[in-house]
Amino acid sequence: MILIKNGKVHLGNGKILENADILIKDDKICKVESDIDEKDVDIIDAKGKEVFPGFIDPITHWGCLGSTFTDMDYEEKTDPVTPQMNIIYAFDAENCTIQELYKAGITTVGVSPSDSNVIAGQIAAFKTYGDSPYEMLARETVALKGSVTSTVKKTYGDQNKAPKTRMGISSILKNALEEAKKYDPSKEDVAKDEGKAILKKVLNKELPLIVSANTKAEIDGVINLFKDYDIDLTICNAFMAGKSKDSIIASNISLILGEQVNMQDHNDEIDLDKIIDIHEAGVNVSLSTSCDMGAGGQEGLLWNAINVYKAGLDSEEVLKMITINPGKVLKIDDKVGTIEVGKDADVVIYTNNPIECFDSSITHSIIKGKIVYCKGECV
Repeated sequence: MILIKNGKVHLGNGKILENADILIKDDKICKVESDIDEKDVDIIDAKGKEVFPGFIDPITHWGCLGSTFTDMDYEEKTDPVTPQMNIIYAFDAENCTIQELYKAGITTVGVSPSDSNVIAGQIAAFKTYGDSPYEMLARETVALKGSVTSTVKKTYGDQNKAPKTRMGISSILKNALEEAKKYDPSKEDVAKDEGKAILKKVLNKELPLIVSANTKAEIDGVINLFKDYDIDLTICNAFMAGKSKDSIIASNISLILGEQVNMQDHNDEIDLDKIIDIHEAGVNVSLSTSCDMGAGGQEGLLWNAINVYKAGLDSEEVLKMITINPGKVLKIDDKVGTIEVGKDADVVIYTNNPIECFDSSITHSIIKGKIVYCKGECV
């Protein structure tokens, strides 16, 4: 057992407990209160430090570049519609673990197929420390990934195949949904089709759909295309989301703002004031390191959070964008995203609040009840 003592505990739901203790047994949080007295425990003295739920990066490609970082196993560019593809078979545990994301407070990642296909495949959630995909797996098939970005047009335009245009992307996407709507495997004359079965789950709201869209035209196009479908929809990357503020607020979707620091093509279009307006209107807004080019560095998630904080949003609200909000998008908020009794013991400890203080540094990272990093030492 591990006992974290006397920390300033940020629960991840907007509440803070001063001088609080957290008792961890096996891989779960079993107590969160003051003055816990427990025998035979490993004590972490968090006095003067700040304690957070492990951060969640909801859309990444970590672990899918192979041992040489050149395999690009998250890209299947042979067909624009591949919902049957499952990212778990592309995930390389060693490739993810050596990134040491836990040193940046990231304990869970949503690992996604690329933006190359209109419907690219299934997203899975992984912990950021472990020896095998199945040890690290937090939950398989948490969402389906789609894209309407220019990456799709380039991928298939270079092959002189459809879709080469935005209208081609929309046509293929709508056709795939309509074919899935008609799919009924209970009929004797209907062949089993794994791809249509996955899309059917999206149409039945059993599985979320996360669609990459960068520009205002792409974002508005996605919202318009799906207005007649009652599905659980999230738009990610969304660099020009501010220009579509009103339609996003009105459409009952979620939003994942992609990696900002290295996206030079879109930096001038990112309006964080309007992103804050969208959040304050009740839209579930998350932050991520994802972009068309892959993923930002391990510090990218916190840089994004710092940018939103500097734009004027309260740090506890920003914290939600890298903890409970992405947990909700990936449907893993029953396990992670807040410090609560019964949830996975994913906890990070900093010298100060890293969203507010540039000079804050991480001292401990705990994943599933195991100390995987203690300042200066990987366990």
